[in-house]
Amino acid sequence: MQLGDAYPSAEIIGNDLSPIQPQWVPPNVKFLVDDVEKDWIDPRPYDYIHCRYMAASIRDWPKLLRQCYDNLKPGGWIEFEEGIPHIYSDDDTVQADNHVAKMLRLLVEACDRVGQTAKPFTAFDFKGLLREVGFRNVEQRHFRVPVGTWPKERRLKEVGAFMAMDLIDGVEAWTLVPFTEVLGWSRPEVEVLNAKVRQDVKRRDVHYLFDFYVITAQKCL
Repeated sequence: MQLGDAYPSAEIIGNDLSPIQPQWVPPNVKFLVDDVEKDWIDPRPYDYIHCRYMAASIRDWPKLLRQCYDNLKPGGWIEFEEGIPHIYSDDDTVQADNHVAKMLRLLVEACDRVGQTAKPFTAFDFKGLLREVGFRNVEQRHFRVPVGTWPKERRLKEVGAFMAMDLIDGVEAWTLVPFTEVLGWSRPEVEVLNAKVRQDVKRRDVHYLFDFYVITAQKCL
């Protein structure tokens, strides 16, 4: 929707597995409800493909990269954005018994069990896969993102506040199905862990960081 507003002359197509899209969108934007790992129902040569937060959702990354390559125009670009589900600190304030760290470790384990890695950028040579498919000008950028309002710098403090809100409000969406259906936890056990995660996120004495990556690549002309 932001791209549609920014580029009114472009046609923007969004894709999601679930029908959660809003009804009111810019006139140049439309949404498809589809599984991107199957044959695309709207194959066409695109100028740009943006893929964000698909970790833990994809079983066959090489296949998806080939599909993206085949549906890009020559000279077109692809962009991936993913956070690594691992929390740490520079001052050792994140300890092994921290419930945010524990939750993320278990989430990675659950995703590995079903063959949908939560860490595609570090689980294998993602940049190498892009080059194998045929992409060129492959670049990777790394950002260290805070969680919480502990940073002194104003922009990082704002980013950290949003990240903390994301964890506090969204932890159940991350844990409920993987923990109950894959790890075998009961729902009350998951709810107890989620409550402890929310408590630990709010701790002002823990200086959380996690890694966020942006990878871009271009199809050969």
